[in-house]
Amino acid sequence: VDVGLPLPQLVVVGGQSSGKSSVIENLVGGDFLPRGAGLVTRCPLVLQLHRLDDESESEYGEFLHESNDGDSASRQFTFDEVRQEVLAETARLAGANKNISTRPIVLRLYSPRVLPLTLVDTPGVTRVPIGDQPPDIERLLEQLIEQYIVPESSIVLAVHAANQDLATSDALKLARRVDPHGKRTVGVLTKVDIMDQGSDPLSLLTGQRYPLRLGWFAVVNRSQRDIQLGKSIADALKDEERFFSDGRFRGVRSNTGTANLASRCSELLTEHIRQSLPTLKQQLRVAEEEASSEMAAYGTPLTNKKDKNAATWYVSHLITAYTNTLTSAVSGRGGGGGDVSNNNNSGGSGGGSTSSATTLRGGARLRYIFTEIYNTELDRINPLDQTSIEELRVAIRNAAGPSAALFIPEEVFSTLVKRQIELLRQPALKMLDLVVDELLSIALAIDERELSRYAVLRRRIVEVTTDLMRQYADEARAAINDLVDLELGFINTNHPRFVSGAAALGGDGSGGGGGGGNTDHGGVDQLPSRRGDRDGRGGSGGSGLLGFLGSAFSRGGASASDGKHGGSSSGSSSKPQYEFGIDKHELTARDRMQLRLTTTMVTSYFDIARSNIADMAVKAVMHKLVNRVTNNLQQEVVAALYSEKGAGGNIEQLLVESEDAVARREACGARLEALRKARQVLKEAELSMAF
Repeated sequence: VDVGLPLPQLVVVGGQSSGKSSVIENLVGGDFLPRGAGLVTRCPLVLQLHRLDDESESEYGEFLHESNDGDSASRQFTFDEVRQEVLAETARLAGANKNISTRPIVLRLYSPRVLPLTLVDTPGVTRVPIGDQPPDIERLLEQLIEQYIVPESSIVLAVHAANQDLATSDALKLARRVDPHGKRTVGVLTKVDIMDQGSDPLSLLTGQRYPLRLGWFAVVNRSQRDIQLGKSIADALKDEERFFSDGRFRGVRSNTGTANLASRCSELLTEHIRQSLPTLKQQLRVAEEEASSEMAAYGTPLTNKKDKNAATWYVSHLITAYTNTLTSAVSGRGGGGGDVSNNNNSGGSGGGSTSSATTLRGGARLRYIFTEIYNTELDRINPLDQTSIEELRVAIRNAAGPSAALFIPEEVFSTLVKRQIELLRQPALKMLDLVVDELLSIALAIDERELSRYAVLRRRIVEVTTDLMRQYADEARAAINDLVDLELGFINTNHPRFVSGAAALGGDGSGGGGGGGNTDHGGVDQLPSRRGDRDGRGGSGGSGLLGFLGSAFSRGGASASDGKHGGSSSGSSSKPQYEFGIDKHELTARDRMQLRLTTTMVTSYFDIARSNIADMAVKAVMHKLVNRVTNNLQQEVVAALYSEKGAGGNIEQLLVESEDAVARREACGARLEALRKARQVLKEAELSMAF
């Protein structure tokens, strides 16, 4: 089980055919890695070397992919079998035609000849794709290697062939990229025995040519011919010792040979572990706490679902957790919005997105709908919209009949006001729809981890919740319609804020008893002379707000469609023809007075109605919908689920865990157990290093 901690390890990096595999085999003291032409190592190979105390014990290997529980291996492999298994697993992970894989093969090697080390053999860097390799194989290989060498806990073994130009070294290029100061890079110089004549490795080994803080080491590996002739690792190490006994290596003897390299690597890894222990302990503690919290959130399986009392209590517990999370989101005590996520099962809506600091959530979004979106829509409504001077004059004269009206007729005022009040209905209903959408978004996005284990129960809870929200929304919609109808049902001209006729004529803007409303929408001077002047079409038209009032006596005469007096179609052609309409001259003083009265009074009353509906519509939505969701949802969901229709009469069906939930809980349990074992190992390592 991967505990997800950057553990100290040695990562072997080098170009293709640089001798990486031979270096690793020399360190292990056994011939176990695959050989061949081209890219043989095609996925990372993690080697965990364990020293056997008994020198007589046979060496063997174990693969984690062969274990039953991801920890204890079920089969022991000889070194020859290890080579075949590595080839088989590589083909399974990366395919049989030279492609690569980022998934590692984990191999534990037990031998009395090894030092306790953790090595990672990475694929050699290649530039030309072959087989199934993608065109950008070099970039992909470098990214794969960097996954292992970027962590500060890794020590890089940069393998470079001595018979190649140092400037072309792939290993040093990658090491410098992640370790520019050479603080955790060990240089390994291979093929020293086949260097060109005149070449001298001493400038590298002494750090003069390319200094590395951890130093350079020179080794001699078996050649391909030696391998074909069956030369053993033991014989190769003896030949290596004889080669470096030459006097020219006298001053750098401690930096030559596989034995010195292995000893240095063990020292470096031990010291690296010692330095990393405090950080590892802290990371392990945090990881264990997170895993414990996650495990607690998953809960324990309900062992006896047939126990009705236990099952009933558990379902109630899950419903309470869900409704508490929703209530917290709406009321502002927790997260909200479209990304509600409860990761701690505490009843609040934890988690959340990275943008929570700049994004309104839950109840705050409802307030934004009320105060910003809805009020903005209401402010856009002009009480004199689609009303022209011509239409008003015609309506006033039609209502007055044969007598000239001294003031605005009540019928005209009432008709105008009711038409404009009706414009307030749709914005209020639109506001309700936005609130419903937001509540549904919160309900659907809640992710109670314990509840998520039971897909059937969660689906039923969400279904009941959304159905109840829509039911409450229908009642709120009826309440909003009633509010508008109440305003339309009685035009209260005695309202203290209404600007009366006398106040309008006085021009002081004060109403009888309470002052006027907002008249910023304009008066006579802002009305177009004819409706066509407002909408860009000529003619007086008959489809405006007041067109129906003046249609019978508008210009041209609806009752005189042929343009003749009295509407008779059989009149004599000698009779004069008339057009019954208003004159085209400038407004008279009476006209101006009447229009001023009309616009002022309509605007004043409309502002009163708008204020009433703006306030009461929000209260209706809160009372009929939002408050009922926060106050009554739990009882309603419980009642619906426990009814024969809601629960199907079978609580057991609601508590069937999904396979995914079971797998997540088991994986979390395995991870928690691995973290606890790792903590114990760290304690033992700390004690051993102390002595």
